[in-house]
Amino acid sequence: NRGIDYSLSNIFQDIIAHYLRIVLTNNYGVFLEKTKGKLRPDILIKKGEENWAIIEIKTTIGWDRGLINNEKYLERLKDLSD
Repeated sequence: NRGIDYSLSNIFQDIIAHYLRIVLTNNYGVFLEKTKGKLRPDILIKKGEENWAIIEIKTTIGWDRGLINNEKYLERLKDLSD
């Protein structure tokens, strides 16, 4: 149910999403790689029609190694929470 090719980190995301679907009630939806504009969080949790939570899963240092050092993560977090 993904829009991209699989990797080991994607399998880990699938496992986390599976457990979230088990523990959350039916009021919540769990979506993988759901595009929001130009952003695509690893896991998006919706409560009804509203975005309720996002989860970014990092199994490696990732492609943007300077993200936290230069505080771009605050801008990304704001964009994802809008």
